[in-house]
Amino acid sequence: MRPALHDKIFPDLSIVIISKNRPQDVFICIRSILAQLTKHDEIVVIDGSDTTKTERVIQKLSQGHPGALRHIFERVPGFAIARNRGLTAAFHE
Repeated sequence: MRPALHDKIFPDLSIVIISKNRPQDVFICIRSILAQLTKHDEIVVIDGSDTTKTERVIQKLSQGHPGALRHIFERVPGFAIARNRGLTAAFHE
């Protein structure tokens, strides 16, 4: 079976979001991305927060999009470490 034209033009994507103590910004960002996702895309949130507020935001948003959101805590500080953790966790390009 040949892949659909849409699958050739728009490959599956992994979007990595890095955040620390910004649950409201994460909410706005994810909500915007979810409006544009295809069924096989994913959002990986690398969270260095001191609280669980970002985790609760992700849980709330993921209710309508099962499997599209993944939340990973990263306790080691630093943008490069968080970025690399997100790239390692991503399933797609």
